[in-house]
Amino acid sequence: MLAFRSTLACALLLGLFTVNAKASSWTDDDSWKTASPYYYGDQGPSTKDQYKTGTLERRIRHKPKTLSPFTPDSNNVSLDIGQNFLVGSDYQDAIGLQGSYTYGVSNLLAFTSALGYSGHSEGKYSKLHLLMGPRLNLASYDRVIPYINGGLGFYHATREMSPLNSISGTMFGVHLGAGADLQLTRETYFGAALTYHQLFGTNKETTLGPIDLASNYITFMAHVGYTF
Repeated sequence: MLAFRSTLACALLLGLFTVNAKASSWTDDDSWKTASPYYYGDQGPSTKDQYKTGTLERRIRHKPKTLSPFTPDSNNVSLDIGQNFLVGSDYQDAIGLQGSYTYGVSNLLAFTSALGYSGHSEGKYSKLHLLMGPRLNLASYDRVIPYINGGLGFYHATREMSPLNSISGTMFGVHLGAGADLQLTRETYFGAALTYHQLFGTNKETTLGPIDLASNYITFMAHVGYTF
């Protein structure tokens, strides 16, 4: 009877040791970790942080900006054509051409530069101007943008004195104008503007005496432009 009890006790102790050994081997096995959806590898904390950071960056990633005429960071180029009205001059009014570039600083403010040319009275008088200055967008009404602009200008005029003789000179001036643009598509626009040009130092000394080389003038031009 005593021998039977000793054998039973040994069997129970052996069974307990076997269960503990199996439990220890299960905890040492990494297969249960890799099967978990929350397992991030051996570098758990750092990998988990990288995952969270990447997810956050994807969520806050900005959509690409779409430019439209005269919005911030937009580049706007246009070709202008229209009438040049000479003020107090004997030469005839004429059609002129102009190329313009405008950089959008904000929804209200932009900076414009322009280069224009016109010839009058069959080439007896011609002028070239380079303009630069700010543009202020007043509002936006269903794709229509009224604005005012102004700034400085450099003017080069040539006047024919005879078939073999002419005089020319460069003058400084200012300009002030207003206009409106209509957005045709996301990248194109059409508009018109009226601008007054005030020139300084137009008198030039010649062998015949002082001559008024150039006069003030007004331009009314239509333009078509492209934004990029």
